[in-house]
Amino acid sequence: IVTPNLHEAEALLGRKLESPADVEAGAAELLATGCGSVLIKGGHSVKGDDDEASQDYWTDGKSGSWWLSTPRVPTMHTHGTGCTLSSAIATAMAHGYGALDAVVIGKAYVTQGIKQAVGYGTG
Repeated sequence: IVTPNLHEAEALLGRKLESPADVEAGAAELLATGCGSVLIKGGHSVKGDDDEASQDYWTDGKSGSWWLSTPRVPTMHTHGTGCTLSSAIATAMAHGYGALDAVVIGKAYVTQGIKQAVGYGTG
């Protein structure tokens, strides 16, 4: 599973992802490189998206594709959450969960962490 955020996906693809349709097409392009599945993490807004939600897009090109949406938590203390999400997904997969289930578990874990975090520092 490849888990770029929006900016990382744009760098990998060499182009901007400016709409939900662009994100879906970009995920398909990344999938074509040979990875098993792609999660484009939505902590960064995509033009046309609801700014009140963090929307992630997952696909494996076989069993389906899904948008996972959670309300955006009003905090500036989210530095490192993308890496934490990737680690949580890897951990769930190591425990035998399939990729989509692991993504949902990881997303719930990180979202709760953001909601309950004590705000230290500037990010």
